[in-house]
Amino acid sequence: KWKNGKQHGRGEVTYANKDTITGMWNELKILEGHGAYTYKNGRYEGHWRDDKENGRGKMTYTNGDIYDGEWKDGRVRGHGTLTFSANGEVIKGVFDRTDTIKKDNTYLLICKQDDGTTRVMKKVLGGDFTIIDPIQYDVMFKTYAYNPE
Repeated sequence: KWKNGKQHGRGEVTYANKDTITGMWNELKILEGHGAYTYKNGRYEGHWRDDKENGRGKMTYTNGDIYDGEWKDGRVRGHGTLTFSANGEVIKGVFDRTDTIKKDNTYLLICKQDDGTTRVMKKVLGGDFTIIDPIQYDVMFKTYAYNPE
């Protein structure tokens, strides 16, 4: 829908690269409320605020892995569940995602599990999660924190 020459209300947009967004837009072309975004790396369906994933949402990656939980400002952040499709392993707890590291296009997903243990996953953008040792995480975090290029 359009209002005053701008997107407004419920609609769907398909971009030249085949990414598709379905949801509610306000007059400023900002996605708000419940919506879905399908792109080459997977599909997010859930709540949006200020054009970013915010609140409860579910991301299904192209390899079948699923994160279902809380998001903040476009990132996995808060309580959720990550299920690996390859082996059915489930990681449940409070998640936080690091910035993307430009030099190798990766980010880390850290989970303080409900049982008190910490799990760390590395993800290459467009690739699979790799579970890494928390000690390796400390080394990587220091490397990434001081050499972000």
